[in-house]
Amino acid sequence: MARDSKSPADNATGLPAVLDALRERGFDGSEVRAVACDNWRRVLHETWDA
Repeated sequence: MARDSKSPADNATGLPAVLDALRERGFDGSEVRAVACDNWRRVLHETWDA
């Protein structure tokens, strides 16, 4: 599905805006950290160390 407008999530430069939006919607620090880096670290660990 093509999108006509740019979204903060279109590439990595939008990550700060996505994380700010999560905080504004009530996500706490550990939840934001999970989205920001913990999940990526887990995926990289599972795929690179496999």
